[in-house]
Amino acid sequence: MIKSSGGGFVSPEYINSETCSLFTDRVVISKNFGSARGGNAMSFERTLPAKLSGDMVKILQLASAEKTTETPNGLCDGPATHIAAQIPGSAEPIVLYSTGGCGNPKIQRQGANSRNLMTIINEFCQKTY
Repeated sequence: MIKSSGGGFVSPEYINSETCSLFTDRVVISKNFGSARGGNAMSFERTLPAKLSGDMVKILQLASAEKTTETPNGLCDGPATHIAAQIPGSAEPIVLYSTGGCGNPKIQRQGANSRNLMTIINEFCQKTY
């Protein structure tokens, strides 16, 4: 599962983003600040041990069958968060949550499996816009 968050359109010195990847044995958190264009780029990466157990393929399949709720979001260039999971062998990841923006709707998957997956990733990756 991957959760990515960004601050939206800001001047180069204030750019920040976070990507958090959850695996069955670890969590990798990457944070980026500033920009090369602004001359103040820096990044931080941390790997934390984790133990995710259960039939994750089955849980992801169940989550992919849960209903999605879409609501209009006309905000452009604003902060955004996106949470998605890849089912092994699938071409496209399933979106669990996305703030949307610029003509793309906010998406939230509804159901126990989706909620549990989002609770787990939010435990390690707390930044959400």
